[in-house]
Order: sequence, then C-alpha cells, then structure tokens
Amino acid sequence: DVASEYVALRTAQERVRVARRNIAIQRQSLQLTTIRFENGASPQLDVAQAETNLANTEAELPLLIADERDAALRLAVLLGENPTNLLDELRVAATIPLPPERISVGIPADTLRRRPDVRSAERTLAAEVARIGVELGDLYPVFTLGGSLEFGSTNFGSLFDADSIGFGVGPGFSWNLFDGGRERGEVRAQEAIADIALLNYRSTVLEALEEVEGSLFRHARQTEQAEAFARASIAAGQSAELSRQLYLEGRSDFQNVLDSERELFIAEDNLILSRSDVALTYITLQRSLGGGWSPSSNEAEPSDDAND
Repeated sequence: DVASEYVALRTAQERVRVARRNIAIQRQSLQLTTIRFENGASPQLDVAQAETNLANTEAELPLLIADERDAALRLAVLLGENPTNLLDELRVAATIPLPPERISVGIPADTLRRRPDVRSAERTLAAEVARIGVELGDLYPVFTLGGSLEFGSTNFGSLFDADSIGFGVGPGFSWNLFDGGRERGEVRAQEAIADIALLNYRSTVLEALEEVEGSLFRHARQTEQAEAFARASIAAGQSAELSRQLYLEGRSDFQNVLDSERELFIAEDNLILSRSDVALTYITLQRSLGGGWSPSSNEAEPSDDAND
C-alpha cells in the first residue's frame, strides 16, 4: 500500500508538470493569435479558440494538485505519521519509479510458498493431519508402570535404613475397549477435517497461481502499452511543432494548431498514466509472489509428510 501510494504521488506530480508545460505552450499560442489578430493577419475566432483551449487545460490543474496533496497525506498516514508531516519533504518532485526490464519469478513452488496465505494453509493442513495420528492412538491400549516408596521410621537417624524403607511396583493397563465406536468416529471426523484442510490448501494454491499468471500477463501488456504511448507522445510533440510553424507561414489554419496541442496534452498525460500503471502492476505482481516478506531464518519448515 505504501509503494502504491508513493506511485500515486509521483504520478500526480508528473501530471501537474505535464499540464503546466502544456499551459505554457498554449499561452504562447494565445499570444501569437492575439498579435496576428491585432495586425489583421488572423481572425478574432483564432483568439477565442486559443483562449478556450488554454482555459480547458488550466481547469485540469487544480484537481491534479489536489490529487498530489491527497497522495502525500495518505502516504504519511500509512507510515504512521501526522498527515501533514511529509508535505515539505514530498513536495520535491521526482519521477515515477519504474520496475526492471527483466523480472525473475524463480521456481514456482518456492515462489508460491513465500506467500503468507499459502504457508498458513500448508501449516493448517499439517496440523490437522497430525491430529489424525493422535485420534488413532486413542484406539490402542495404554500400558503404564507405577510405583511407590514408603518410609516407616520415626527417627531421622534410621530413616534410610533398609528396615525402614518399603516400596511397591506394579503395572497399569487402560483400554477404551467399549468406547471404540466413539473413538473410531472421532478418527473419521478428524479425517474429514483434514480433507477440508487439504481442499482449502489446494484452493489457496490454485488462487495463488491464478494471481501470479494474471499479474505477469497484465504487467507485460501494460509495458507494451506504455511503449506505444511513448511513441505517440513523441509524434504528438512533432505534430504540434510543425502545425505551429505552418500556421506562422500562413500555410495552415489555426484549427490544426488547436488539434495538435490538445493531442499533445492528451498523449503526454496518457504516457504518465501508463507508466504509473506499469509500476502498479509490478507492485501487484510482487504481492502475488509474496515479495517483500520472508520467514525468519530460525522458523521451522513444514515436514515432508505435510508437503506430500
């Protein structure tokens, strides 16, 4: 959650930066159309359209700034801080953290066993299987060997003399012979509980596999989308520059400038959002793999019987 909120913060800051840069570009266009209108080179319509385009982009900025602050407040709370404690530190903008290009998943069985839910289900199964052995043990007779030691002297001086000591030893025997039906029923009941634990373990492992496979596939597709948006952003920047140059040379109308500037803002904003999604899908993948958590070195591993 901390990692995801940090990505949300940097995403908002990147979107604010992109919005402000496009506002600066659109203000230049408004100044250009105003000058051309005053000189009689362009109609007043160009000025009105430039003002509309600029105002629409400026309208995006306040909510983006609010998103940035909300993310900073939430991140502080997740870290156990007062909501406003980190505002100054996090106000320094930084880029969205991107995952490595190559992701090592590891051996599937070992990877899945890092997940706390899988380990919990595995331990529960092992415990329930062990209880079957306990219930089976109650079906068999129990032999005990008991004894007693007596001191018959009233004088401390002769307390440990042979004539003053008496002892007895005898075997003990118990068997729930006539409770066998009840004991066998308890064994069957425990076997049923173990079967339920096995089904739960199987379901937990299958759901873990589903999450891992889904996260891997989505992360790969999200990375491809981000690469496509990167190409679109570069092309949109070139288009905006060319359309503005053609307009200055009188070889194109202002509508092409407006369209290219709107497309540039959309393309750059989509690129930021896509990069954010790449980081978030990587976090989801690591969570599905049990990343960021490992058992302590002295933690006992499940027995082989439980694994079987």
